[in-house]
Amino acid sequence: SHATDAEPSRWFVARRVCKSRRKELMNHYALVERPFKAPTSMDPCLALVMANMAEIKPGSLVLDPFMGSGSVLIAAAHLGATVMGADLDPRFSSLQGEVGWRTNFDFYGLAPPVTVVQSDVHHRIWRNRVLDSIVCDPPYGCRARARTLGVKEGGETKQPDPCHQGDHRPQTTAVDCNDIIDTLLELAATTLVPGGKLVFWMPKASPCVLPRHEEFVLEAASEQVVNSGLRRLLISMRKMEPSTPAVWTDEFVVSGVEPGTLSKTALKKLKNKRARKEARQSWLVSKRAANPAPPEAQGSD
Repeated sequence: SHATDAEPSRWFVARRVCKSRRKELMNHYALVERPFKAPTSMDPCLALVMANMAEIKPGSLVLDPFMGSGSVLIAAAHLGATVMGADLDPRFSSLQGEVGWRTNFDFYGLAPPVTVVQSDVHHRIWRNRVLDSIVCDPPYGCRARARTLGVKEGGETKQPDPCHQGDHRPQTTAVDCNDIIDTLLELAATTLVPGGKLVFWMPKASPCVLPRHEEFVLEAASEQVVNSGLRRLLISMRKMEPSTPAVWTDEFVVSGVEPGTLSKTALKKLKNKRARKEARQSWLVSKRAANPAPPEAQGSD
């Protein structure tokens, strides 16, 4: 009963471990108040979620190879990490002008990145096995096009002269999103320490094929519905020790059940109609394969 004079039927005694600062942090890092931002700036709540999934702690060395205006690095710096950034677009990677990525760090009183370079993720410029985490939002053609350094000639991409310096802006050309993801995995494989985390966004295709690499184990794939025509996955992968075997699946795992063995209980947990329909079809196919109809029944069809 909600009456004030009613005696409670039960008493619960608990100890407060900590008080949530979510509302305070969201107001503090709100994009509306940020002096330097871009159309692709990451929502501060999602940026902090990514930083938590990457297990960032004070002293961690974190890289964002697609830093943009620095939203993800701001979240990492808030947790005490030493951050580094790179971006192919010189508008984000350079310090020219009065307002830029450094303005954001100064605005929040955070330690700025130790280095920010204009770099293509396809080029190896980072030392091997030094990073604790790579956290990023690669471009996949929705609000930002996936591009690489080079010029298309005769169906092939020719790399530009690497000796240009100063304010030179090398030519870029479009590249497939899958190529960006594959290159990101190779970058993480060479630069992360064993046990390091790779956290990034990728678009969800149909059928959904999760990224794989022989040196990484997939820990999480969380879906976000952006709009009616776009869904994306937040991928969390950990670099394995050399002796750790890799376990992979070719499709999106729902409620921890491998594709083809989806139970009715797991099926009910799916709230998205489209995902529920696809999962049910997969369950029916697996059920028919496990219990084939007798020959007479097949003939009657």
